[in-house]
Amino acid sequence: PYFPIVLFYIFRYNKPIFFTLVAYMIFFILFYPENYFGGQTFIGNRYILPLYGIAAFLGIEEKSSKKILFIQTAVSVWCITVLTSAYISSKTLRNVEFKGQNHAYKGVFTKALPETTVRKIEGWRDRYWFGDFVRITDPITEVTSEYLITNPSLPTYLLVSRWQKGAPFYISAIAIGKQSPLLIEWGSNTFYTTANTLNYSILKIEWYPSWIYHKFWWSRTAFYYTWKAKIKTDNPTKIIYTGSFNPKELCKFSLRKIYLNGRYFIAVKNRSIYKWNTKVFKTIKLVSNKNEYTLHKNVLPNKIVRIEVPENIDPRDFSLKFGGLQCWKL
Repeated sequence: PYFPIVLFYIFRYNKPIFFTLVAYMIFFILFYPENYFGGQTFIGNRYILPLYGIAAFLGIEEKSSKKILFIQTAVSVWCITVLTSAYISSKTLRNVEFKGQNHAYKGVFTKALPETTVRKIEGWRDRYWFGDFVRITDPITEVTSEYLITNPSLPTYLLVSRWQKGAPFYISAIAIGKQSPLLIEWGSNTFYTTANTLNYSILKIEWYPSWIYHKFWWSRTAFYYTWKAKIKTDNPTKIIYTGSFNPKELCKFSLRKIYLNGRYFIAVKNRSIYKWNTKVFKTIKLVSNKNEYTLHKNVLPNKIVRIEVPENIDPRDFSLKFGGLQCWKL
């Protein structure tokens, strides 16, 4: 599925392996169509793909070679074993681990050499920021759990997916060191601003239909639109993606210190139009230079949540932080 020329070569010289791989592809088209494009639950692909290279060179010797016949048989058996083990593991653990890597922790995979090493390799570059799926596709951009930092030597490339229609996209940028021009190519549209070093520069990108529209591994029912984006800067710049949430609106809040039943609290009131959702935002924190408190409950618009604090705490020293978005920099 990834290398048609190699498949043709395999068909010419190694038909047993070719038909095994064809059966493998048909299986996914019928039973896992939402992942045939190469999602993270494309079961067993890390074990199947290296076999392409092996199979490509099996035609060098004579077809009647016992050695070649043995390798062909071994490769076919390995493909079938991996596929069967992965399918059973995925089905039995599907409700336990939502992300879809179930197959890597059960069955033959736990005994395989590639899996014992791949668990220690960094490079997970998928993020679920503010309800949207964001994949950083270039190898240069620095990525944290809350934001990314551009590298001036090469552009940052993104894939952004969401199912909602109509809502715009918001990107906040703050330059590191000195201000930097910021250019974002979002699909066929181009947006430009200057990233400052003290406060966020905010770009609003209007929603428009994307030609990439299909299911993803986390949902077998919903279809998602997907956009390609390229970000270019002259200096390192921190990029905070807030999805459909306008940062200036999101950061509307008020703080008040109260005394209740012998204890001190900071009352945090949500004055925005958005629900402060701890699942969507990942983390919502009340922060100062010396202290940090996490909000563990969702807060509806015009509602208040109380956080217990020491007596000497001054609420004027605090601000809110939604994921990587620091409200005091707006």
